Amino acid sequence: MQMPDSGDVLFTRSDSFFGRLTCKLTGPASHQALFYDANYIVEASGQSGRIEKNECNRVFDDLNKRGAKWIVFHWVRPPVTTLVRASIQCDLMEATEFERYSYIELPLQLMDCVLNRYILKRPLQGLDELVFRKFGNIWENGVICSKTSNRALIKNFFIPTDSGLQYGSPSDTYRYLKDRVNKDVIILDYSKGWFDFNGA
Repeated sequence: MQMPDSGDVLFTRSDSFFGRLTCKLTGPASHQALFYDANYIVEASGQSGRIEKNECNRVFDDLNKRGAKWIVFHWVRPPVTTLVRASIQCDLMEATEFERYSYIELPLQLMDCVLNRYILKRPLQGLDELVFRKFGNIWENGVICSKTSNRALIKNFFIPTDSGLQYGSPSDTYRYLKDRVNKDVIILDYSKGWFDFNGA
């Protein structure tokens, strides 16, 4: 795999019960993380309840051992300058120090997905209507995986501020980036089976 850079985005899809449920309701990605640099990944972990900075090799070893599917997007526009790299890293380090995993946002996100899939009858494309998950802001310093990544990307102008992706699910963000392949991003690498999911 080509070396990733700060701000590159990792999406994963696990075969756990919650991973399958999330993908059924939202789309091909059940988790999202952001590269701190070529050697480390920052992600909000529901298992530990913290925002973690983990070695890339360890993350990918674990994904492959569990048979999880994954894909990495690399930014080509805007370019990752030294200043941007430092800003992203600063944002991510602040998240690891001051924020915790927001367990309440997961059911709120799934409630939005049920609303969109089964009541509004919207297809798995574009950004869902955001109703319930905005209530997650009540819990200060609480984030989920996609919010951890997307806030840093929005702050550093990779994603527009009016995109709604601060509240987006991993699949919302995946669809946004997939639509920008060969314009703003390229696919750096992916695991066997990632594109087997309908809509990936």
